Amino acid sequence: MTIKGGDPTAAAALGVLKKQEAGAGSAPDAPTLTVAQLSSTSFRATIDGDAGVTNELRYAAGAGADWSDGGSRSGDGTIDVADLTAGQVYLVQAFSNDGGYYSEPSVMSLIVLSDTSNPATGSIALPLDLLETTIANSAEFQAWVEAANATAAKTRIYQTAVERDGWTRPYAFITDGDSWRANKQGDPNCFVRSGSLVLGFETDVGSDDVETAARILRNKAGTVLDEMMALAGFGGYLAITDIEKLEGVVESWSEAEDGAGTKEHYLIYEVEVLWQ
Repeated sequence: MTIKGGDPTAAAALGVLKKQEAGAGSAPDAPTLTVAQLSSTSFRATIDGDAGVTNELRYAAGAGADWSDGGSRSGDGTIDVADLTAGQVYLVQAFSNDGGYYSEPSVMSLIVLSDTSNPATGSIALPLDLLETTIANSAEFQAWVEAANATAAKTRIYQTAVERDGWTRPYAFITDGDSWRANKQGDPNCFVRSGSLVLGFETDVGSDDVETAARILRNKAGTVLDEMMALAGFGGYLAITDIEKLEGVVESWSEAEDGAGTKEHYLIYEVEVLWQ
């Protein structure tokens, strides 16, 4: 089942209105929802709602996607959702149904199905994963690296600025920036976290002259950044507040020669990404 239009709250709102107009009492309260990763392709939702209701789950593969039916259960407990896409961001909500009328939705939960062998956790590592997801969901970046989808695009994004054997240009690299802070906001233990990350794009000059290759790099990098900014206001992507150029196009050669005695000739463009 798929709810078209990207907004599962419509059915809930309609149910509440019908209940109130009929004078048949109030709809169930919104349930509470927690979501935890089970594997790189599955998650478990734990739902706690009113007594005597059926709790239903909805999920969407990123902002703007259609909502899909995640299953239901009678009363409180867990619902497992499997056969998902590794590396994808999922938005998850729950509703309670008392026999024909829906509650308001739960608070929306967000989960990124990461590599379970070494998942990112905490406010230092997670921004890097969210930036990687934001880049990978750029249609321009996917086309540039000839990736079929965001999961494939992530294989051309590296969370280090130190190049390794086997990397294929063009690619993006991301690493820690100069800043990271947690600013207390009045209430006990309420902190707002912010920081900066470095994002670089690297591409071969190839058969083009340097001026042409530089123009191509600026076009590609600029469009990827534009698409990242369009995604940044939605759940599942890095909450970018500012992007600043660190270095314009830099021409470089590898230190070592390849088997034909030729040094690699490539270009780099770097920006600083601020987040909160």
